Amino acid sequence: MIFRTLAYVFLLGSVSWADIPPAPSPGVSAPPELCLFRACMEKSGGSVMISPFSLYEVLRYMLPGAAGETEKQMAAVLPGDRKIRRDWTFLSGDFSRSLRCYSANRIFADRSVELKDAYKKAVGPDAVAQAPFRENMAEAVRQVNAWAATNTGNRIRNLLNPQRMSDRTVLVLVNAMYLRAFWDSKFEGRDTAPRTFVREDGAACQVPMMKQQVFTEGRSWPRQGGMYYEKDGVRGASLFFTGGKGAPVFMAVLPPEGRKMKQFIDGMTAEEWNGILSSLSARDAAEETRKPGGKPLEQYSRYHLRLPRFSQSSPTLSLKKALEALGMEDAFTGRADFSRMGSCAPEPLKIHGVYQKCAVRVREEGLDAFASTAGEMDPFAGAPPRGRGPEIEFNRPFLWLIYSPEDRAVLFMGTYEGPECGKKEGKP
Repeated sequence: MIFRTLAYVFLLGSVSWADIPPAPSPGVSAPPELCLFRACMEKSGGSVMISPFSLYEVLRYMLPGAAGETEKQMAAVLPGDRKIRRDWTFLSGDFSRSLRCYSANRIFADRSVELKDAYKKAVGPDAVAQAPFRENMAEAVRQVNAWAATNTGNRIRNLLNPQRMSDRTVLVLVNAMYLRAFWDSKFEGRDTAPRTFVREDGAACQVPMMKQQVFTEGRSWPRQGGMYYEKDGVRGASLFFTGGKGAPVFMAVLPPEGRKMKQFIDGMTAEEWNGILSSLSARDAAEETRKPGGKPLEQYSRYHLRLPRFSQSSPTLSLKKALEALGMEDAFTGRADFSRMGSCAPEPLKIHGVYQKCAVRVREEGLDAFASTAGEMDPFAGAPPRGRGPEIEFNRPFLWLIYSPEDRAVLFMGTYEGPECGKKEGKP
């Protein structure tokens, strides 16, 4: 079984975890996911992982309670549809047992919090649960952690640490999600062999490299297994999951030779980003189907892929300054206005911080991805081609992501910088 784990923690309270510094000025042309990812890379010494979707789900559940400038700033951070949705294609699609997607949200509130009826209606009647933050913080945190663990197949444990939380915490919003998927075109285990991976620091390591020939057209045999991308020195490849059109897509992208990953991410424009996403997610782009009397197999477009079998995990990260850098400032201060959500009478509420933890495993059969995001809130005193095809080997640092083209949503994204040379990668 293949596992990837991701944990997002959204905290409204006082938490002592180290903040990631704000991102460099992204410019108006940078997509929100890239701005967020750039901030995460600022303090990272290696591979990075985030789940934009899980983070945005927590924001969507906060947004109906926000008003004024706080609402405007939060809405500006969210890409696309800002409303609470229960009809995401990657969640509601009939993908059979071979691809499973799940996302759930819960609001844990102390009994001292008075949530407004309109807000409770917006988030749904089953979204709110009571937790004794003021009377017994340890028990309240245990309930939050147990819910997150249950809804991620026990892959995310101890999401919150009571010793690191604000002693004024009264409300926590949590999202939990997982993706368990298998490649439409699987790798053969017997083809996996050690090959050299060159890190950005020049160190050369041996990694288990999977390989396969991937067809970029065909619906029966050959079956379209992914797409290939090449433009201005940027090269990328995608692998489709079982489930057909509407299912998410795995993508991996190599920066131009000689360019550092951070330089590549920082310099990417919205046009370049959208071009990569649309090109690599073009499932069934070719209408031809191999059939008796059709063209010879060797004339079908294909590419030859080598991709590391890898695992990653990350420490808990604070994303507060990243969101502030994107313009979501008031929600973390005494200027916060969550008057449509409610209050901890007579004090209004604010967000204290945002935290995330991730891990991922990619294997011959496919992948599993898990995420949990928690938002902690506390009260405050103040106002509210044809032929053989190209070859692509991911033998140096690359960007990867899991994208839902129908929803235009980035579910997971990260960079793989390679293992520490001389060390075997452990389980996440």
